[in-house]
Amino acid sequence: MANGENEKFISWRFVAVTIVGIIFIVVGAIISDTRANIVKAEKQIEKLQNEKIDKEQYYCDIKEIKDGLNYLIKREMRDRK
Repeated sequence: MANGENEKFISWRFVAVTIVGIIFIVVGAIISDTRANIVKAEKQIEKLQNEKIDKEQYYCDIKEIKDGLNYLIKREMRDRK
């Protein structure tokens, strides 16, 4: 076995291809996960937009409730006198 006979070495080409392959696999997994998260976020946004209460309608409803409560309170105070 002198002078490297019967010794097997891994070539630089094999190492480089293996490293590049691993990098592509990792990057592909990251991109796939990111796309899945984007799709999930889009679905959540769409759901929230469908369920969103219009701000003006909300304030109008709250005002009606407050007016109704004020009317009941005033009537109750009037009845107690």
